Amino acid sequence: MTATLAPTLEGIATEATLSELMEGLGRQAEKDLAGHDSQIRNVLKHFPALAAIVRREIANLGVSRPFDAIQQMVPNAYPASYRLRDIAEQAIQLGQLLDLPVEGTLAFIENRLAADVSIGAEGKFAVPWHQHLSGTFFNRFRDPRSRYCAVVRHLVEILGKKRGLEIDPDMTITPDQIFIAPETAEALDAVADDQEGNPILVIDGQFGRQHGGDSAKGSIARFMENEFHLDLVCVTATLLTHPERLVNGRNLTVGCGGNQIVTDGNGPRRTVCFSYLKREKTLSLELCLFGGGSGQSGWATGFKPEMV
Repeated sequence: MTATLAPTLEGIATEATLSELMEGLGRQAEKDLAGHDSQIRNVLKHFPALAAIVRREIANLGVSRPFDAIQQMVPNAYPASYRLRDIAEQAIQLGQLLDLPVEGTLAFIENRLAADVSIGAEGKFAVPWHQHLSGTFFNRFRDPRSRYCAVVRHLVEILGKKRGLEIDPDMTITPDQIFIAPETAEALDAVADDQEGNPILVIDGQFGRQHGGDSAKGSIARFMENEFHLDLVCVTATLLTHPERLVNGRNLTVGCGGNQIVTDGNGPRRTVCFSYLKREKTLSLELCLFGGGSGQSGWATGFKPEMV
């Protein structure tokens, strides 16, 4: 698909208008809408000049969510009620829920935050920096993995009180079972370094649709250069600030590919994901295969500040 799509993209790009670009992309992918967004990212990744044109036109038009036109092609992935909230409101809400100072984050938003977003991102998301939470509230634990799991349990407990949450009986949020993937930890540390270690970070991100219908492993093959899987800390926080994202069984699940589950060395690699239980009318946190997926699988990702 990429090979046949590229000439069309190059032709559209010479017109240098985002609306014509989106219209052309829609015509090209009429028979394959569900996978269209991933194909767009693949092409943009390999055509830097085209990516630059798209970014410039987004900036010129002042579009806050540049991939809305593409996302609307995938029905039922997100509820109609879902909207990305103002980034300052997200930060303030997380500060209140987690008892974290927000002054540094609000100053960053006011003075340094770029208006545009990375190619493939839906917009700006506020997430707590797990290193700050673990060092501030859970330093009684000696090793980093125990502190990390304490942070995850704390956030999951808050989400459970807000929404109701059933946890997979085979899952224990303990250091002998779950940990943050090294590449995700490194990416979040890079974001934190860029934002002077604020307790609440601002990241470019997407909530699952860009990698809908795929596995965590398969989505990596379509990552932009600066893209990474989000972990339980980030995803739980975004579900707290955006409860409308997951409200019925038809919505894409929200996979946390930034977490790994310890196995005995013989079993397949596993991770975790959130879904909605229709009968119980509550959220579910369950184990899932890193290399497995379905038409309802979605994987949340972020983008490092190096940009595309």
